[in-house]
Amino acid sequence: LGPAGVIRAGADLVLPRRRLPADVSVRDLIAGRFGRQVADRLVDPLVGGIHASSIDRLSAEVTVPQILQVARRSRSLMRGLRQLPSGPGPAEAIFATPRQGLGHMVERLEARLSAGGVRFEPLEVERVERSGGLWSVGPGREVVDAVVLATPAPVTAALLGPSAPAGLADARYSSVALALIACDGLELPPGYNGFLVPRSSGLLMTACSFASAKWPHWTRPGRALLRMSAGRSADDRFRSLSDERLVEVLAGELSRILRSSVAPDQWRVHRWPDAFPRYEVGHLGRVGAVREALALSHPGVVVCGSSYDGAGIPACIWSGRQNARRLVEAVRQAA
Repeated sequence: LGPAGVIRAGADLVLPRRRLPADVSVRDLIAGRFGRQVADRLVDPLVGGIHASSIDRLSAEVTVPQILQVARRSRSLMRGLRQLPSGPGPAEAIFATPRQGLGHMVERLEARLSAGGVRFEPLEVERVERSGGLWSVGPGREVVDAVVLATPAPVTAALLGPSAPAGLADARYSSVALALIACDGLELPPGYNGFLVPRSSGLLMTACSFASAKWPHWTRPGRALLRMSAGRSADDRFRSLSDERLVEVLAGELSRILRSSVAPDQWRVHRWPDAFPRYEVGHLGRVGAVREALALSHPGVVVCGSSYDGAGIPACIWSGRQNARRLVEAVRQAA
């Protein structure tokens, strides 16, 4: 932050309390208390980068609900945040992953469910339609009591056909690409795990993790592993680049940032088209309306997943549990 940005951020301590609507953009929430520099240089790269969206339209109710709650009950957002309980200790790290990889979670979950009597089989589903008081799915028209659709909102709309609630087909998503590169002899700044890139920089890169510094099992003497990302709302430039050209551009930007030549000898690119739902202001209200419409027109059908209740594995677990309860209740009432 520049001097003016620091002074403006401190004004939060003396500014009067703001009256906030039910939902507000992350930028309005943060800039209103701390100023534009904090919003654009700190919060947009972090919160906007996580969701591959601009905080100008990103819903605070979905993405930073704890901060929104503090802003509603505290005159000073800074003082209110300082009163929150401190973060978890090392044994309760909020950023964790299975050593065997995230796929291991799916394998263990499937094994536990199979042992409990759940049957897994591949089934191509083109339409979910009413069949008496039940539902038919798949080309074989298999009839089931209830259906959980954990698919992106536009896919859900296509499966439900003309009777799909309004709003499903209109959901918008952002696309991203991840490039993992390996370099010999590249000295990474000690004490850092990486950096985030503000939208105002104009760079293609949105973030870079120093993977070999961040994860000990990737550390090799004299060899650096880095993971760079590109793509966010209103910035699909990476789509027009080949994998090789994308790596070349990102490595060039990284060379300028680190002031050191970055020449990857190995690389791998993963592209994730339409992978990040855009949680724009009012998102939860729109999702609520979709679920109310579904309960009337499609009793026994529920939707869950990142398109509706938030990004990340914890949010998806919560979404699954909540909607499983809703589904069980709907089936009981139908019986």
